[in-house]
Amino acid sequence: MTAEQEKIFKQYYDLIKYYNIPDNNVEYIKLNKQDEILRDFYKIKLKGNIQDEIVAIDSMHRSATLPRLIFPSYQEFKLESGENYLANAIPIFGGDIGAYTTYAALANQFINCRLTEIRFRPVILFEEGKIQTKLQDVYRTYYGEDYLYSLGQHSNFNLFYQDFKTRLYENYHLKFKKEGGKEYQNIDVGSPLAKKFEVQLLLFIHNLKHFKLTSINDEDYTRSDYFVDSIAHAKTIDISTVDKGTHKNRVEFYQLLNYFREKMITSLCEYKRGNNSYYFIPTNYYQEFFTDEDKIKVTRLISLLKDDKLLDNGVFELKRRFEESKTTQGKLKTFYSILREDFLDVEHRIHDPKINFLGSRRNVKPIISIKIIPAKARINLVEEQDYINLDHIKEYSNLKDFL
Repeated sequence: MTAEQEKIFKQYYDLIKYYNIPDNNVEYIKLNKQDEILRDFYKIKLKGNIQDEIVAIDSMHRSATLPRLIFPSYQEFKLESGENYLANAIPIFGGDIGAYTTYAALANQFINCRLTEIRFRPVILFEEGKIQTKLQDVYRTYYGEDYLYSLGQHSNFNLFYQDFKTRLYENYHLKFKKEGGKEYQNIDVGSPLAKKFEVQLLLFIHNLKHFKLTSINDEDYTRSDYFVDSIAHAKTIDISTVDKGTHKNRVEFYQLLNYFREKMITSLCEYKRGNNSYYFIPTNYYQEFFTDEDKIKVTRLISLLKDDKLLDNGVFELKRRFEESKTTQGKLKTFYSILREDFLDVEHRIHDPKINFLGSRRNVKPIISIKIIPAKARINLVEEQDYINLDHIKEYSNLKDFL
C-alpha cells in the first residue's frame, strides 16, 4: 500500500479497533508472500525434518508390483495442502477471519462488493465510583446544551430520562468496571452490572434537568429513597381520573404501597418499663398484621410490579424476593420485611428485645425514626411521559422576527 492508502486504512481501522479492542493483534502480510511462506515451510519444516528418511526410501529396491514411495514435490504440496496450511497457520490468511475481512473490506479486496460505509457504536467506559464524572463527560461530548435546552426544558422528568437513556443504550457501547476489577464488562439493560449504573443515571439526569451538575461524586440512592419519591408523586392523584394503562397501574402500585406503609406506622406500639421506653415493631411477620382484605391488596400490588421498569428489571431488588417466596404465606413474610426495611429506621442490637405482644413473647425491633415522604421528591417515573412548558415556545412568522 502507498503511504496515503496506509493513512486512510489506519484512520478507519482505528474506528473499528476503538469499538472492539482485539485480544491479540494480527500481523498484516502481503499476499505475494504466500509462496515464500509455503516454500520455507515445505523445505525447512516438512521435507527438511525427514530428509534422511526420504533418502533411505529412495535407495530401497521395492518390488515392481508395489506402488512407488515418492515424497510429494513442492508443486503437489502447494496444490493439495497449501491453502489449508495458510488458513490454519497464518491468521491474516484465514486463521482470524475477522481480521482478514476487516482488511479486505478496507483495502477493497473483494471482487463482487465494496465497502460503502462504516457503522459502529463508540465505546464508553464507566468505573464504579466515578459514574457521575463520566456521565458529565458523555453529556458534554455527545448531547450538549442544545439537547438540554430543547428537550430537557420542554419535557417532564420521565420523558427526559427515557429519551436520554434510550439514546445512550442504542447509540453507544457501554462497559463497566467494578471497583478493584481488572476488566470492563458490557452494561445490558436488566443485567446485574446495570443496577449500580442505572441508579447513578437516574440521579445524573435529575441533576442535569435542574441544572445541578455540581457534584462529581457518585451518590447513594436506595430502594427506600425511590419508594418514598414515587409515593410522593402518586399519593395525591385521583386514580379514577386516570386512563387505563401502565401509568394508572404505577399510580395504583404506589398508592397501595403507601397504604401498607401507613398501616405499618400505625401498628407501632410503645414499650415502657422504668427508664426504658421505645416504640417497636415485631421482628418477624405475625398473622394479625394483614387482614384478609389486605392479602388481596398484596396480591394486586405484586401483579402491578411489572409496570415499574426499574423494579421489573431488578435495578431495585423487589421482584426476585417475591419470586423466591413460593407460597402466599412466604410472600406476606417477604412483604412485611420489605415494609420494615424501607419505611422504618430500626435499632440494630446484637439481640433483639423480647417482650409480650398480642399474647405471645416476641422479638421486636426498637424504632429510631420513620422515613417520611418528601415534600419535594426528586425522581418521578410514576408520571406519564409528556411535554411541558410548550406555551413558552414562541412562534416566529419569519426569520426577521427570530433574529
